Parts: sequence; C-alpha cells; structure tokens
Amino acid sequence: MIRSIAVHNFVHFHEEQRLDFKGGANFLIGGNSTGKTALFELIRRCYSNKINTTTSSVLNENELAYAVCHFTVPEQYPPIEILEFSKEEHPKDILACIFIKSQGCQPKNIAKGQANGYDCYKVICSISSTGSIQTFAQKFIGSYGCYTKQLDKNTKGCKRISLNKSAIGDVKDNGTKKSIHHFYNIIASDFESTTSGSTDRALKIMNALYDWLEKGYVGILPMRSIGPLQWTKSQLNKHESRDKNYENADRRAEILSDLLDNDLVDKTQEKIFHDQIVHPYKFIKHNEKVEVRNTERKDLPPKRLLKTPEGILEGKQLTLILSHKEFSTITIEEPDRGMHPHLIKKKCVI
Repeated sequence: MIRSIAVHNFVHFHEEQRLDFKGGANFLIGGNSTGKTALFELIRRCYSNKINTTTSSVLNENELAYAVCHFTVPEQYPPIEILEFSKEEHPKDILACIFIKSQGCQPKNIAKGQANGYDCYKVICSISSTGSIQTFAQKFIGSYGCYTKQLDKNTKGCKRISLNKSAIGDVKDNGTKKSIHHFYNIIASDFESTTSGSTDRALKIMNALYDWLEKGYVGILPMRSIGPLQWTKSQLNKHESRDKNYENADRRAEILSDLLDNDLVDKTQEKIFHDQIVHPYKFIKHNEKVEVRNTERKDLPPKRLLKTPEGILEGKQLTLILSHKEFSTITIEEPDRGMHPHLIKKKCVI
C-alpha cells in the first residue's frame, strides 16, 4: 500500500511537498484548485502510465519535475509469478517515480507552438526483505502536454540502474527535494553512461513490476449521476425514451456490474460493510441487470438503478471496493457526493 508521495513542480505544486500515509483512511481536504485531484493523478502516474492518457502539466519548464511514491507490499499480496523471483528477491518495498526535465531545445518532430521537448524517466526500484535492490529506468522523449502514447513511440530504452542503499534510503525515508534531485542525477547519469545498452530483459522485469503493483490499486473518480437527464427540458425526458434511459443508466454503473458477483470480493467482509452503510437496501443481479429492493418494504417491487437514490448506489460501490481482496491502495475523489448526512456518518465508522 502507499506510504508516501513526494512531489514538486507538477500542476499546483510550486513548493516541494511530501505526504506520509498511515494505515487505514487518510483524508485530503482543501479548496478548489489546491492540488487534491492533481495528487491523485500523480499517484496514478507512479503506478503506471497506462492509467492516464496525457502527461501532467509542468510549472517551471527549466526545473526538474518529480513525483516519487513509496509502497510497502502487504503480506497477503500475490507473488510475481511471471518473474519467478526467489523469496530473497521478492519486493517488500517499492519506489515508483516519474521525472521530467526540459531538454532546453525544440525537437524536430514537435510542431511549432508547442512547449519545449523534455526527457521523461519512469523509474521503479524493488527492495526485498533481505535488502536486495533492483532498479530499472525507462527513458522517453516527449513534449509538454503530449499523449502518453507519444511517449511509447519515443522511448530510448530500458536499463537496469546501479544505485547504492544510502541514496534509496534517503528518498524512501525522507524524500526531500535535495535527496530526490541527487537520486535523479544518479539515474540519468548511469542511464547515459552505462555500456550495457537497453535490454528486453530489463523492460520485461520493469513492466511486470508495474503490472503487479497496479493490481493493488484502484482510483474511484467523483460519482456523477448515472442517469442521462440533466434538466427537465432534455430531449430524453419523454416516455418513448424511458427504456433507453434505464439501459444507459445500467451501462454507466460499471463498478456495480463488475463487482456484485466478482469472486475477488470478500463476501463476508462486504456483508459487514453493507449492513453498516447500505441496509435495508439489497442489490440483486438478474439477467445482467441490477435491481435494488428495500427489504423493510416487501410490499414494494424492486427498483432499477436509475430509480435508486444516488447515495445508496455510492454506498454500495464503496462496500464492494473496500472488500476487494487485491486492492491495498484506494483513492476516492469526493467520496460523499450524492450521499445524505446520515450515510456519511455511517461511512466514517468503517
């Protein structure tokens, strides 16, 4: 699970920032445009570039921008079967980082009017329980605001990097701007100077570590209404659109559809959470459709999702996510959207 993140020069972070996370719930509270969503975005980037489609904004293009996440691996986490790591090599801690540094010149393949090109490094460092260290870096050439697919087309390869324990320890335990800049300089220098060149083996291990790490993470975006109507003057607010509106709402309820009958959800734990937050509502999946029944009103027929209070839908999503056997880090943006105050109070208990 995530233990800390250190960031500087991305989006809203003019000053260096480091946040340490404890086990259980951690809350980020602040006004609009203060960096809450940006922080979640950078956490996603440290897990994998696959989760985002565009690169994050850099404030000062003449200075290094970085995001460094420290993760600890839970004991029950599944092994990395594809790599066949020995027990001594299996990760206990992981540092996952992104670094962006301006090249100070305009690459030939960048259109006029775009920002300067930059060097982008993805770095992942695996630290085992015995102190064995494996560090891998992949370098890309990109431009400000480019799509991550463009980075994949402009990679300069992936290499194993030599790092001493003290440099890694300084970043993992303290994460100051000075120690992270020193960490980056070692990586960039070693990447450019190593004679071994890029290897498929290094890329295979790096991608496997990212894929394995990403299994334990899920980000829940702010819940919006699953219904298609925004106002009474909508062209869809008519009887002949009724069935289509219900079907569209069902399709938009992805979390409920995917997790209600999913074997990766701990059913015993989920029932405990459900009884605390969602009771007396019961969710039933029938013919690929989800219906909701109020068990205290057996005289009433079950409702389709479109007719179910949004706070109940959000509460059920939360119980399913929290009971997932693989998720050890969960980021939830605006978790009380649509909920009534008494439901928020119940949610705080768990």
